[in-house]
Amino acid sequence: MRSSGRGSRLRKALGWMLVAAIFLGIGLGLSAGSLWLGSEEKHIQSAVLDEKRSYRIFNPEAKHTTIYAFDGQSLRHGLAPAVIFSIAARLRGDDAPRVIAIYSTNRRNEDFRPVKVAPTSWRPNILGRSSDFDRFLNGELFPILEGTSGVASKRYALGHSLAGLYILDLSTRQPE
Repeated sequence: MRSSGRGSRLRKALGWMLVAAIFLGIGLGLSAGSLWLGSEEKHIQSAVLDEKRSYRIFNPEAKHTTIYAFDGQSLRHGLAPAVIFSIAARLRGDDAPRVIAIYSTNRRNEDFRPVKVAPTSWRPNILGRSSDFDRFLNGELFPILEGTSGVASKRYALGHSLAGLYILDLSTRQPE
């Protein structure tokens, strides 16, 4: 007995989709691996924050575009945007951007919140220090980054979750 043409075409299409997904996964993995191996982890002792902070530079040789990625862990909030923006740039025929992941792993509640946040039933009374974090960025970190790599003609900032809210707030207060 012969199977219907429709079911056969569906299985064939699903098979090709699986093959495409496997190749996409391999491509993403190779891209991520090469970006990670070519990245540079750096540290800065901040006088403003009174602590050591870390950041990672992906595509450190890129000069035209810089993307500052804020929040959390190096893999999720640094490598993921670096891979996404590098692949998008290749598809457009552009140079990959420099992505600088600025970590706040254990201090995100303080870094990205205003000085005082009123407590609610779901959020404790947390004293933020976003104004200190602003001063750290503008007075310490950005001058170092731009002094060693130069100022890119295009600069963007992105953040995940609470860092995304911080970036929106910062962009309204300091559009430059």
